[in-house]
Amino acid sequence: MASYGLVLTGINIVALLVTLGMTYYAIKLVMKFRRGMLERPWRHISFGAISLTAAGIMFAIGSAIGIPALFSSALLYGGSILSVIGGLFLLLGLRAENQVWTSKENDIVSEPRRKDDLTV
Repeated sequence: MASYGLVLTGINIVALLVTLGMTYYAIKLVMKFRRGMLERPWRHISFGAISLTAAGIMFAIGSAIGIPALFSSALLYGGSILSVIGGLFLLLGLRAENQVWTSKENDIVSEPRRKDDLTV
């Protein structure tokens, strides 16, 4: 039977790989958007994902066994700050995305014209 520490390490490695994949696609997305109406929201969302990935890496390193306590606490505080920054970027991006999709002047999502259109 696998020990608790080995299972936890495996889960942390998988989580790190998932967040690195998220960062890879966030960077690709940032590089592709050029002057469209969806550029600003997705840039914010991508920067938020990158910040959260950096925070996750800092947490993983900060909680590693065998590093000095001062360095570990600095990484944990830095990871916390990056988590807040990443969350704010995600919040701003999702808010901007909502504004694009609910804007009357863009008319991306049309309003139902008849009462029957509301039923699915």
